[in-house]
Amino acid sequence: MLKLKNRKGSMILEGVVSLFIISLLIFSSFEIYIASYKIKSENKAKDNYINILDAVSKEIIYNKDYHFIEDLNTSSRFYLPCDYMNISSIENNDLSSLFVNTHPDKLPYLYVNVENGDIYKIRLSIYYKKYNGSGEIHSDLYKGKY
Repeated sequence: MLKLKNRKGSMILEGVVSLFIISLLIFSSFEIYIASYKIKSENKAKDNYINILDAVSKEIIYNKDYHFIEDLNTSSRFYLPCDYMNISSIENNDLSSLFVNTHPDKLPYLYVNVENGDIYKIRLSIYYKKYNGSGEIHSDLYKGKY
């Protein structure tokens, strides 16, 4: 007949190790879930910012003339604060009334850079807060005297 040895100390050690491994797996799965949630919310915000850039650029191209860009450039109104960075504000208000000349304190905001000439090169940039810092999205367009 086979005699089994009774080792009480190793049974407790095996239980503690298995509990540690299970808790490590649960903790790492929560970390992965939280990271994926942050990335999804950041991608959703980027999509919104791209739509805003598209709306502003279409408004400038189709509904504003060369003098609008000259007015923005001479009055140094280059910033669109986050309060007005939504589609309804851009579509329902005059775009020239939304731009301000002071640098906004908080992200996100839209910045307009205008290069002078017969044809203006306009760079629209949105600066926003990312999961691990800050980011920016650019869009270039041209407006001239035709």
